[in-house]
Amino acid sequence: MIFGACEKHNPDTDADDALYSEAKAGGFVYCQSGNILPGVIPSPHGEFRLRFNSVAFAALDSTGELPVGISFPIGSVIVKEILNGGSIGLYAVMEKRSNQWKCR
Repeated sequence: MIFGACEKHNPDTDADDALYSEAKAGGFVYCQSGNILPGVIPSPHGEFRLRFNSVAFAALDSTGELPVGISFPIGSVIVKEILNGGSIGLYAVMEKRSNQWKCR
């Protein structure tokens, strides 16, 4: 399993470990009932499933989309389970802290 930051920042391995543990744990709601979603070119990820914590999920409308003009609130965590041969090969995790996203 690979887990790394998507931007250069001062490493905080304790926070990274905690976020990784949270990403692997339950309590998230799958987008489209956990159906496998196709990667859209030019995405390097290929097939994936998408999950939201309760903070991020509450921002979505009844169709599962983020309404136009609305931002995810602080505390939102979105987990992209990138699949390799039907199994999770990589987690891409985004956490919104203050007014910016931290990708892990």
